[in-house]
Amino acid sequence: MSLGRSETEEPVRSGPMTDPLAGEADELSAALDDVDLDSPSTTKFAEFEYVLAALGQLPRNRVYAVAVNRAPELAALVQTVPANNAFLLAVVVKDATELTRTREAVKHYLTSGGVAAALVIARRSTTGWQPAWLGVQVESADAQLTAKMTGLASHLALEVDRVKAPPASKRTRRWPGRSLRAAPQPLVLDDRTRRMLRGAVTSRSAVMLVGPPGTGKTQLVGEVIDAVAKDPAAYGMTMAHDYLVVTPDESWSARDLVGGETVDDTSKVRFSPGHVLEAISEDRWLVLDEANRADLDRIFSGLFTWLTGNTVIVGRVSGDPDASPIFLGWADGPKSEVIGAELLRSGAPDDGQGAVHYLAGTEWRMFGTYNAVDAQRVFRFGLALGRRFAHVPVELPSAAGFSKALADRLSNLSAPLPDALHQTLVSVLERIYRAHAALSDVEMGPAALLAIPEYLDAKEVPASPEELRERIAEAYLMGMGTWLATLDDSSLEQLSTEIGQSGALGDQWDWLVAKLGGLR
Repeated sequence: MSLGRSETEEPVRSGPMTDPLAGEADELSAALDDVDLDSPSTTKFAEFEYVLAALGQLPRNRVYAVAVNRAPELAALVQTVPANNAFLLAVVVKDATELTRTREAVKHYLTSGGVAAALVIARRSTTGWQPAWLGVQVESADAQLTAKMTGLASHLALEVDRVKAPPASKRTRRWPGRSLRAAPQPLVLDDRTRRMLRGAVTSRSAVMLVGPPGTGKTQLVGEVIDAVAKDPAAYGMTMAHDYLVVTPDESWSARDLVGGETVDDTSKVRFSPGHVLEAISEDRWLVLDEANRADLDRIFSGLFTWLTGNTVIVGRVSGDPDASPIFLGWADGPKSEVIGAELLRSGAPDDGQGAVHYLAGTEWRMFGTYNAVDAQRVFRFGLALGRRFAHVPVELPSAAGFSKALADRLSNLSAPLPDALHQTLVSVLERIYRAHAALSDVEMGPAALLAIPEYLDAKEVPASPEELRERIAEAYLMGMGTWLATLDDSSLEQLSTEIGQSGALGDQWDWLVAKLGGLR
């Protein structure tokens, strides 16, 4: 975790900011006094984070703040913190009676491998806001960051609590993770596909991964997010980014995706943000998993224009036709922000003279995964929508690519199979994959086949190659039976010619086919 000179240099700011060197803790308190802690805006802590970053000599975009009413809220709030990017998490405790419990929750968060350092600051009834605790996770913080935290503690009249993670054997649970469908090994892709994906993410705000089911499109999005976190500059970016994953369905309307009117708890009509606005307000990338499950051509509405770089109006804060408008546009800098979010709060006065601006940062991205096979049964994208996304094809891996991916999976088994069974497993799965790849118009990726070793790993070691084939047939049926049940007789016969041979599943293929009737 390096804090080089280039990272600590402050970008040019467009407006005045409080001098962070005048009064240290008092400046932090003053910055918090101006914050509406109940506002949904994620930019409300901008002044406070700036002051805190300057005091700690940290890059501004590596300091994040959250506000809690009660200690148990912390578990949900830290999911919005880009853990790979944050050096320091500031936890603002609204209720001083929750200070002790919140401090322990933050300390536990550090031991779980969250951020490297954390500050707890609480309101005192007579003296305003005061820093109450500063901790550093010794395994995560390098010497330079530790020194900076020691200096910050001196400014704030605190002692640094050096927190150690418990031994792995005593860790009962971890805080929410950051990976999308984490896999033990990265996908096996050709260099050209990875280059296309990197170029798409670097140059376009919306990226669609297109390919047959089981090719790892969703996992690939997770790999990209992790790659950006490790080396933002390789993608033309300056920071790591958290994400929000949603799965559209045919019931979706523009209200689900963008936002629309709803009735609040006071029986008044108010605007409710959809997933796009939610992701922007939390400065998280949006992932539309299996995007063609919804009719996006119908519900994209103003997003068509917005994705070309323009600002659009997406609604008004209430049902009054003269209510303040809500705009969706683009920020000048990398971080997303919401201006005027206080108008969206239930009961907030609105004279129609204000406006709410959702501004996506220049590094904000929308990902989609598109199942080209299921497009025959669900929704296709029209040309207008298609042009708004950079499309990256994720194709079936070659036979050699599948063999490499299978070898990676087998290397992670807790108890490796004896050599003879290992060779049989590899031979059978490779033959099944080749048979799949030979089918036209019914392509199926290797994900289910690559999961078969995990099924074997959960059982006792097979006693013979025959018992191994039984296990493979069971796992194959569970993972791909519903797909097999959709195939016509000609395709099943084609599979039978290859998979039903003695060197593959043999008579276990007949057993499997007999079970398909119950899955149709």
